[in-house]
Amino acid sequence: MYRKTQRFSEAEAAYQEALTIRRKLADGNPGAYKPLVAETLISLGNLFFETHRLPEVEVEDLEALQIQRQMRDLNPILFDADLAQTLNNLGNLYRDSNRMSDAEAAYQDSLSIGRNLAQINRFSYLPPLAQHLLNFGTFYIKSRKWSEAESLLQESLKIRRELVKVNPDAHQWELADTLNNLAILYSATKRLNEAEAAYEESLAIFRRLGRVNPVAYKPSIAHTLNNLGNLYGETGRLKEAEVAYREATAAYRELAKENPAAFQVDLAETLYNQGNLYHQTQHLNEAQNAYDEALSLYRELEKINPSVYQSFVAAVLASKARTSMDLGEVQKAQEEVGEAVTIFSELWKTNPAAYDDEFARSQLLAGDMFRVTEGDSPRVCSLFQNAAQVASELKWKQLAATKSAGCEAQVQSLH
Repeated sequence: MYRKTQRFSEAEAAYQEALTIRRKLADGNPGAYKPLVAETLISLGNLFFETHRLPEVEVEDLEALQIQRQMRDLNPILFDADLAQTLNNLGNLYRDSNRMSDAEAAYQDSLSIGRNLAQINRFSYLPPLAQHLLNFGTFYIKSRKWSEAESLLQESLKIRRELVKVNPDAHQWELADTLNNLAILYSATKRLNEAEAAYEESLAIFRRLGRVNPVAYKPSIAHTLNNLGNLYGETGRLKEAEVAYREATAAYRELAKENPAAFQVDLAETLYNQGNLYHQTQHLNEAQNAYDEALSLYRELEKINPSVYQSFVAAVLASKARTSMDLGEVQKAQEEVGEAVTIFSELWKTNPAAYDDEFARSQLLAGDMFRVTEGDSPRVCSLFQNAAQVASELKWKQLAATKSAGCEAQVQSLH
């Protein structure tokens, strides 16, 4: 009850007390109580995931996984479903921590078990199978494997629509959530009409559910509005984008005030998107205010979990630098973009495939900004050259190569 109403501190206290009791009972009767220990560990892990305490999620989930594997050896039919869910949870954790190989392995194992269970008992195991498909699909979105993502998400959507026909009250949220993720895929692949239709259907469901239970569905409404704001901005419907962002930001402010651990990151993301919109519409002071607030929130989150939030800090710094430059604050812009390049450089060293284009774009931006005061200096040429070497996407590689060649030619002409 506490978790569903976002009373996370009370939920954690209840789970920890239950875990202590169940561990003591398991000492005397492991066969009866070890599964309950694992159940409580999973609940704690889910709570930590919702409040972005990712290192603690892994501790709880791995202990639960060990117990479930032991119990599965004794009774596969009874414990396969729990094992599949824990593997899926670990996939989510590894996906969000950019441990992509670990995530893919966990998702594949989870989905394999889920499909087998659905063949044994379709009615009971279709709902978790749909969730496994959805989460694996979001992994492929993050990995930019669009066809694999769409195949999994469409299969999940088909199951969700089937389940809603049987029991609308139980499965409408899941249907809306799947539509939202499918819309993200469509937006990323420039199928914008399909994206908008999916977002609108998702939002209509969430608003309908929110009229019955505003507390429970406010986060889902805000999330969908943020995504719609991104879509409207991309299609040039800037007024509609601003309206969507304003409503999403207001909702997340309320949620973050009550539960900062759970919703601070969502507020930061929406503020960042709002800043991008203000920059696009040349409301530069409003853009800087939104970026400043987003950056402050991301820096707080980075202290808790640097591996996840460093890239967000760098992205906001790069956007802030553009706005500072447009405001004529050249030195400030150069300092901001310089910090962004430094962060992306470190991230790229540890995971080149994940950060190649972001690192390249930050170096292109830095080259342009330092060029204002230095001209075609060795530092500027080096930034363009490095961007051309690390970029993965063709348009960034070609742009960087063109700038690098022009810079080198100018330097040569001066000698």
